[in-house]
This record gives sequence, C-alpha cells and structure tokens, in this order.
Amino acid sequence: MPNHSTENPADGDSGVSLWLWSLLGVFAACVPCALLVTEKSGSALPLVPLTLAILAALAGYVVAVRVVVAEKFAQRSRRSRILVWLAAAGLFLGSVAVLFAFRPPPPPLPRMSGTRDVAVVGFTGHDEHQDKRVLTDVAVDFAHAMTGRIPAATSVRSYADKVSLPLAELQGSHHSGLERKTARFADETNAEIVVGGLISSDPASQTTLQPAVYVRADQIPDAPELADWFRGKPLPVSGGLASKEGRDQLSALWQTGSCSGGSG
Repeated sequence: MPNHSTENPADGDSGVSLWLWSLLGVFAACVPCALLVTEKSGSALPLVPLTLAILAALAGYVVAVRVVVAEKFAQRSRRSRILVWLAAAGLFLGSVAVLFAFRPPPPPLPRMSGTRDVAVVGFTGHDEHQDKRVLTDVAVDFAHAMTGRIPAATSVRSYADKVSLPLAELQGSHHSGLERKTARFADETNAEIVVGGLISSDPASQTTLQPAVYVRADQIPDAPELADWFRGKPLPVSGGLASKEGRDQLSALWQTGSCSGGSG
C-alpha cells in the first residue's frame, strides 16, 4: 500500500508556521498601529501613557509567544526556540519603531507678540512628592497676579501645562541642559522673559518657594555668555501650596513685588 504521508507533515508544519507568524505579526503591530491612529486623529498621547500602553502590549505579546513556543516548538532544538524568540522580538520592535517614526509632531506652542512678554514655565519640587496639578495651578496664579503689574505692552502667559523643562537643575551650580532647552523654548514662543522656580517642604510642613528668571542672550548683547537662570530669594508659604491661605499669601507677595531680587 503506497505511503502518501511522507510530505504531508512538512506541508502541514509549513502551513501552521505561516499561520502562527502571521498571527504574531498582527499581534505585534495592532497596538502600536492603534496608538498611531489615535495620535493621527489629533489625540496626542503623553510619553508616560504611551510607554505604559506599549509595555502592556509587550506583556501580552510575550505571553502569546511563550504559548506558541511551548506548543509548537517544544520538540525542536534550543537553537530553534531562541531563533523564534529573536524573530518575535524583531517583529515587535519593528512595529514600535514604525510607531515612533510616524508619530505626528507635537503641536506648536502659542507664540507671544508683545515687547516684553513673560512666559511662566512652572515650578518643580525638590523631591517627587509635590502634586503636579498643584504646581501647575501655582504657575497659573503667578501669571494672573503678574498681569496687573506689568506695562500694557507686555503680556504674561503660563505654559506650565504645555511644556516640561528640567527645572530641578536649578538646585545645582551647572544647568547647561536647562539653559539649552529654555533658550529653545524662548525662541519658539518669542518670550522675552522666562520665569520658573523651585518648591521645597521641610519635615515641619514649612513650604518654601524660590522663583527664578531666565535671561536671554539677546537681552545682553555685550555679554551673551551670561545668559542663564538666576534664582530669587526663597519665600516661605504658610499652610502649603494646596491651601487657600498659602495661595492667597503667594498672590499677595507676587502683587507687591516681593519675588524680586535674589542670587544667581
């Protein structure tokens, strides 16, 4: 009786392999493609949620690959299983690379058009325990309080919810990275003055705010190398920034000009 099964298993294995790799390819691409479509539609994702979504997709992808390797490649050599993992990793990394290669650029920051415009880039804590929403509200309050104290030709705008500068570098004596990013921000927004600051809290719940001002190189043409951030004197805030008492105290200090002066 003729044996017709000699080549059938190979054909079956080939068909199963093709189906499996097609399935893994679709799985590897579906989440990055979905994120790309979401961003193309105008809903730009911040880096942290985007990274978390990719990691979640990677976790599911790893589980799927493990199942495939255990069921279909368990009897194969170790080298074959390693090649499968490498190929699967290449599929996923390739799809993520496509996502980042075709991500839409972030929307441009609003430009200012006054003669001495002030851009408030926000405040950052000395530690990671400060509420970012509260810090953004403090920047908005600062911009609002400054609006009534500047010439009519000058405007104040808060960019705290649109830009994130490494203001923590103000704690050190060297902050070339912050200076470089601030200069790029000032050019993009046409801001003449950039204001930010540091916020700290001691164990006794005493909050201190230290404002800082960035001086642009074109404001000191005779010594452009002096363009840098300059810190003002620390301001104690009773009750903390989240309390109405603390916010009212800061508004009073800003409106009376108590934020001026300080050290470099």
